[in-house]
Amino acid sequence: MAYFHPCHGCVVDKETCARRSEIRSAIAGLSITSVKFKCKDRKPFYHMGQRVSFPWSVCIGQDDDGDGVFRTVNFNGTIVCEARKPSRFTVRVDQDGEGYTESPNEVFRNGGDVVNVKTHSLSLLDEPVQNMCANCLKYEGEDGRCPAHPNAGWDTYIPPGCIDHAKTGGA
Repeated sequence: MAYFHPCHGCVVDKETCARRSEIRSAIAGLSITSVKFKCKDRKPFYHMGQRVSFPWSVCIGQDDDGDGVFRTVNFNGTIVCEARKPSRFTVRVDQDGEGYTESPNEVFRNGGDVVNVKTHSLSLLDEPVQNMCANCLKYEGEDGRCPAHPNAGWDTYIPPGCIDHAKTGGA
């Protein structure tokens, strides 16, 4: 039995995948236990802009023995991309989520803006897909994140691929 690296984190059914069957028959009888290959048919579980919810364990203090006391808080966010490990996704965390007992900028080490979350912890929200910029991760119509924002001092520069760039047709 061989381990197929690109199949980890793929939504395509392993039993019906034509590319996987093709590779399996090509290596049959060669005693190969692990295979890495480029797969044009691979589809990750989530894609950019999908709205998700995920639990995060938050330390709220210490008990009498000095051990941490933790509580699980559900945060909402938007999928940015699949992280380098296919078992995780990068998520832009909502700063003003409904029902938050803890602020994301106090919970996450990087200030609570973007975090990598294990795939099995994510659950889709019944919300429309957000259109967001791949460069600065701002939502369409949001101000203050992009270096091209007029108040940021970069009035003449818009990064290539920015959603503002696409609207104006160039810098």
